[in-house]
Amino acid sequence: MIVSALTDPPDLDTALRTLWGASPMPFAAAVDNPHLSDTFQAPQRRLEELVALRASGLLHGPNGVGKTLLVQHVLRSLCVHTRA
Repeated sequence: MIVSALTDPPDLDTALRTLWGASPMPFAAAVDNPHLSDTFQAPQRRLEELVALRASGLLHGPNGVGKTLLVQHVLRSLCVHTRA
């Protein structure tokens, strides 16, 4: 079996659409500061409440809506708070 590497890999947006059928990335590409958008802040507050209560929850949504970006942002903010 011969496996060849991609010589010109697709950009991230194309890869997400082709591989996972993702919609446009609303938090990464659509706004400059995703953490300032109302759409981002509501679930962020809920995740922070879960952390404060030491509770668990489920974050769900279609491909490409920003779930991973949201969790990364919340985790980064937790790291900053624990270092201070």
